[in-house]
Amino acid sequence: MYSRGIPVVQAKIQNGYKIYNFGIGDTVTDMVVRWSGPVIDDKAAIDQKITGTIVAISLKDKGSPDNHGAAVLDRIAAYGAELDDCALINDAEVAFAVDALLIKTETPVDGGDPIVNYIRVPVDNIYSLTEEPDETLMVLVGVSVVDGDDGFTPVVTPKVGQKLTANITCSDKEIGSYPVEPTATYKWYYKESPDTVLGSEPVYTYTSDNVGKTVCVDVEVEGYEGKATWEMTPAPDLTWPDNSPDVTTVI
Repeated sequence: MYSRGIPVVQAKIQNGYKIYNFGIGDTVTDMVVRWSGPVIDDKAAIDQKITGTIVAISLKDKGSPDNHGAAVLDRIAAYGAELDDCALINDAEVAFAVDALLIKTETPVDGGDPIVNYIRVPVDNIYSLTEEPDETLMVLVGVSVVDGDDGFTPVVTPKVGQKLTANITCSDKEIGSYPVEPTATYKWYYKESPDTVLGSEPVYTYTSDNVGKTVCVDVEVEGYEGKATWEMTPAPDLTWPDNSPDVTTVI
């Protein structure tokens, strides 16, 4: 799955909605990562922008915990890494960064030693490619449902007569309901009966027939990895149970 001694390593890492193509010798410009070093409050995290030249990319796993500094991947792709998942670590933490991809950068300093940073990406967000990947890895990031009339209010529990608009987030663009994107597919259905297709357009109107059921929508986009799902939150059941005690009001 992995090979050692390859002098040039390329990685594709999605940070937020932007895909970075990394290779040794490339310059990372203002990549926002999380500092995971010691802080006063152990729950705190500091966002920091990193700019520097990549000098090493390595994979550290439990089976080979000491292979940092060697180019051990022939070609890998990582995606789905949120800002909280990518972290900036210090020298002391490198030895413990198992199950992670490490990207080592150096930033020149006039009259002094370069500033060295290690960007850690969890190995859970990495998968191996058996073929040469496309120039850019396109990923379907998620789907959100908003009110179809105002176009921006998020929908949690829809009301009867409300138009539900599915907005798709891809790694390089947003897809709304207009103009209709021909490469996008939509499936509105009940969670309780997924085979019951309610609609296949980006907009669905919630009706009285939907009350008491959980409406969902699955979206896919041709040419993009993955599928995204939105699920409504049912309204709370305010009815009294049949075995509830009688309530007598005394005046």
